[in-house]
Amino acid sequence: MKSSNLFILLFFAFSHSLFGSETKIDSISSPKLWLKEQNRIGGNLLKDNQDFKKTVDFFKSAYNFSISSGLSDYLVEIPVNYGMALYKNGEIQKAYSILQEALPKIKEDNLKLKAAVNQILGMTLVFQNKYPEGYKHQMDALKYFTDMKDSTGLMRVLYDLGSNFVTQGQNELALENYEKGIAIAKALDNEKMTMFGITAIGGVWSSMGDLEKSLKYSNESILLAKQIEDEEELAWASINHGHTLIKLKKYEESEIFLQQAYDLSFVIGNKLLTAYSIEQMSVLYFEQNLLDKAIIRLDECYKIYQELGQTNSIKELTRKYAEIYFKQENYIKYKEYTDQYMALKDSLYSKEMMESMANLKQDFEFHKMERENEIALLTKDKELAKANIYITCAVVLGTVLVLVLILVLMYSRNKAAVEKNEILKAKNAEILRQNESLVTSNEDLEKFAYIISHDLKEPLRNINGFTKLLGRKLKNHTFDENINEYMEFIVKGTEQMGELLNGLLEYSKVGVNKSEKKLTSLDALAQKVIIGFRIQMDEKQCEVDLQKLPEVACKSIQLSQVFQNLLANAIKFGPETGNRITIGSEDHPDHHLIFVKDEGIGIEEKYQDDIFVVFKRLHDRKIFTGSGIGLATCKKIVEEHGGRIWVSSEEGKGACFYFTLPKPFTADPNAAINKKMNASQPDFAIA
Repeated sequence: MKSSNLFILLFFAFSHSLFGSETKIDSISSPKLWLKEQNRIGGNLLKDNQDFKKTVDFFKSAYNFSISSGLSDYLVEIPVNYGMALYKNGEIQKAYSILQEALPKIKEDNLKLKAAVNQILGMTLVFQNKYPEGYKHQMDALKYFTDMKDSTGLMRVLYDLGSNFVTQGQNELALENYEKGIAIAKALDNEKMTMFGITAIGGVWSSMGDLEKSLKYSNESILLAKQIEDEEELAWASINHGHTLIKLKKYEESEIFLQQAYDLSFVIGNKLLTAYSIEQMSVLYFEQNLLDKAIIRLDECYKIYQELGQTNSIKELTRKYAEIYFKQENYIKYKEYTDQYMALKDSLYSKEMMESMANLKQDFEFHKMERENEIALLTKDKELAKANIYITCAVVLGTVLVLVLILVLMYSRNKAAVEKNEILKAKNAEILRQNESLVTSNEDLEKFAYIISHDLKEPLRNINGFTKLLGRKLKNHTFDENINEYMEFIVKGTEQMGELLNGLLEYSKVGVNKSEKKLTSLDALAQKVIIGFRIQMDEKQCEVDLQKLPEVACKSIQLSQVFQNLLANAIKFGPETGNRITIGSEDHPDHHLIFVKDEGIGIEEKYQDDIFVVFKRLHDRKIFTGSGIGLATCKKIVEEHGGRIWVSSEEGKGACFYFTLPKPFTADPNAAINKKMNASQPDFAIA
């Protein structure tokens, strides 16, 4: 049998390559058999995750043969596997075209194939910066995997959602999805996918500026990759590690890891991996002021991204080009690439995009709730069936027992109906809460984040850069002596406006992200913040007395901002030397009271409410720097956590800032948090 199959395969491979699409097929069964065998062999190549170029060529031959022989609709797995091979080889645009064409041909009951194709289509669109369209395919894949209770599929889609969010800069949402994916990978004892998630989280922490955490995760990922001898994941982990080392200015170590990733990319045959390693090398050269080398690397990278259709990556390259030319004082080139960057950026982000993604997520929540309701109702029906069996048995025992059991049955039915109503009420309340949350988030995004990040910051940078350029041009000419002073006013004004916009952007982010609160030690949080102010404290001979602080359920990044703003003000408005700052807490029945006390200039009573208003300043900028947004941000964060903030002070006698944080409603703080987290998880069984 094997020899006959081999003969058929050789015959059709030879005849198709010799005669091309003009070959006439006399027997319809033989071409079908050949296609099935090609799909089996190619599928094994695809699973091996090695030599993707060879796999692409293999499926391309089968795909073209199926079209030329009139069998394009016979075996949908051929174009699907061809598209997946193209995706793994980094040929994003081609993969999208093939898979988009194949999707409608998949049978409705083939959920597994539909889920896999939607998952890959989602990522191809993310790579092309079509985030809502990609998100829609990812949510469709999530629905299919949830319905199949496929834990591995759910894990992969959660990782893809993390990649979608991290590409848009929504780091907290990215972390949330990556951590859920890692939890499933560990439960399945899947070392490769656990390592993948660890590598991704390391990259997110690097983007968020926590380089210590980033190095910890990338080191762990590199060790795992070496243990299981996975060259592809070792390359990705090396790129992340090298990127973090650049930020730490450890350039020689960084170059070793980036070169390792670059070499591995050719061994694996992954063009996308090659491009990412080259891009990080350009960043390395830029940081070392080797600007010509950086441009050469960017040019190499640009060609690969263009070939692969990586629009988002091209956008980032235009920003890097602009930064290099700005540093070289080539302002014509700088403006050219800045305009390209802004054009690409504005075409990728919009209010409609955010609303579309929010609506898609809500659709999935509705789908999940419907599934939960069906399960709950089926469970109740089973209970009623049991009760009927008991009644039948009771009739045999006697009329007296029958009467009693009938009463029990009526009670059970009534109870089941009440429970059904309670389930529906709870789900409706949850839907209303989510709608209100979406409205609030969209309003905040509309008023603050979109305007600041897209319309204001870049023009300010242009004003600043070209004013400095004008100053250099006029340096050797004789003009009115006030001209230099005027230009200095412009530069300082733009820098102040930049600070205000950054502060306002941070203020607008509070409440937009709905990530879950976690049990956190405020002691550890405050200690990290104090370490960050060590230089300023030494300059003013400050002493911080950190007393015992409690553990609370909170968003740690936001609470860090509160401590940073309060400690910065305590140092800024304190005496020039000998300032003693006390950070402590008091325990109350239903909340914790936290305080930050200093020995500074104090605040008059009539201004003690005004200081928490956005842009409200009590002092001239020449005396004390600042944006006037810090305390307003603190107030918004504390209120987001269910507390309140105020100050007690007398002018000239220091100030003490108080804020409250509620205690969890249960004796076990983790119980309330875990219950909420579990409620948001898809309903599936670990295989």
